[in-house]
Amino acid sequence: MNSYVRYSACAIFVWMLLKVLRVGRREPFLPPGPAAVPILGNLNIFPKLEAHFKYAKTDGMGASIRGLYSTKMGPGTAIVITDATVLKDLMDKRSLSTIDRPPNYIADRVTGGMSMVMSRYTENWRILRRASHEILTQSACARHMAIQRAESSQPLHDFLTDPKGFYTHIRRNSASVILSVLFGKRAPRFETKEVSDFFEVQHMWERILTPGSLPPIDFLPFVKWMPRPLARWKDVCDETRRRQRNLYFGLLRETEERVANNYENGCFMEETSRVWNKSRAGGYLGGVMIEGGSDTTSSWVQSLILALAAFPEAQKKAQDEIDKVVGADRLPTPDDFSELPYIQAVIKEVHRWRPAAPLPSLTELSTKSLTEATEFQLARQSSSITGVCFTIQMYTNAPKIFGRPLAAERMVNTMNLVWGFNYGPEIDEKTGKPIPIDTWNYAKGILTCPEPFMVTITPRSKQHAEALEHEFQASSTAFAPYEIGLGDEDKEFIKSQRV
Repeated sequence: MNSYVRYSACAIFVWMLLKVLRVGRREPFLPPGPAAVPILGNLNIFPKLEAHFKYAKTDGMGASIRGLYSTKMGPGTAIVITDATVLKDLMDKRSLSTIDRPPNYIADRVTGGMSMVMSRYTENWRILRRASHEILTQSACARHMAIQRAESSQPLHDFLTDPKGFYTHIRRNSASVILSVLFGKRAPRFETKEVSDFFEVQHMWERILTPGSLPPIDFLPFVKWMPRPLARWKDVCDETRRRQRNLYFGLLRETEERVANNYENGCFMEETSRVWNKSRAGGYLGGVMIEGGSDTTSSWVQSLILALAAFPEAQKKAQDEIDKVVGADRLPTPDDFSELPYIQAVIKEVHRWRPAAPLPSLTELSTKSLTEATEFQLARQSSSITGVCFTIQMYTNAPKIFGRPLAAERMVNTMNLVWGFNYGPEIDEKTGKPIPIDTWNYAKGILTCPEPFMVTITPRSKQHAEALEHEFQASSTAFAPYEIGLGDEDKEFIKSQRV
């Protein structure tokens, strides 16, 4: 009897050991990929930095067949797509099969499942999506062109008075535009509390979401039960959650108070606060849209200036075109845009050249959809494919693939910046030679932006400078409804800037 028990125990142990050792192995029906190790799969080689570049190099991550390859994330599987045809087939023709996202414990811990960008296909997500569609209609956006145009005038003034501070001027502007449109409160300085708080908490949020920065809890779920002293990531998540909520719900409360005091200015969240009074959804809807409209916009404008300074021939072509259409007597208007094909091409090229979010978020995909799209024989019992990632760098020489990412704010900013200023490298005081511009010095994370860089920014002529300053001073009337509730330091700053 004792022998029977021992043999049975040994058999069970061996069976369990074999099961554990099979975790992380690539199933034979999956596309090929890099060699996997037991339990971890490919987590040991998961790129922590510049994942979009490493995933594009299929010779380093695994041979690509029909534009895709697989990576094993512990017991889970991620499929990396590097072919536009396969991607389009999956995302367009099978949109119902790719609408969901895989579980994301970290994002849910921070947002409570209320982030439209990170949440799964739930009723909350559908409510948020409907609300965002109502907010972002063409007619709704057109109502805010006045404040957007007024906001576009301040960085022009800032470039005239403090050209060396252009990097933070751009960040302030992008945040102020989205704060004005969403919550009805602008930020005249980078030090305005809402702007400084946003960029601080956004840095924390991006760090959390960057692949490899925190434990892969969704693939190794036992990690979530580790005691807090051994899991410092819990403190990071909880602090990010606290600061996000303080910022987003604080802005929403200010909007509600302004409405109650009859100081409405037509911002998007005024109506949202009426519909979703006391609801978490309203705060997170506004918060997600700030995240999507501020950091990416500032990164894009910074990349635009970097490109104009680094490629003077492109800068001159753009200026020649805008001079022919607009002249030197007035600033460009949205009506001029259709007559500026080279400017349109510059906007598209900056999107392609240095995308602000090069690594897309994950999409959950059923094995059936992947089989139909790629003709791979996937087992019926296999788990969901938990990652679809298209690497844009595979097509850096194929700009015709991409569509028309022409936001109104970027359209106005590009025309104004090209029309009003010359951009070039800084001059070394010792040698008198231009300091080379490093176009690859970018922050590494889920969102990318140029690290602070130096360029010279000068008005193209005295006539241009006078027109730029006049545009800013004339915008005070448009600014006024969005400056209610500003702090004393902000009010003093505004007085010092206006004649």
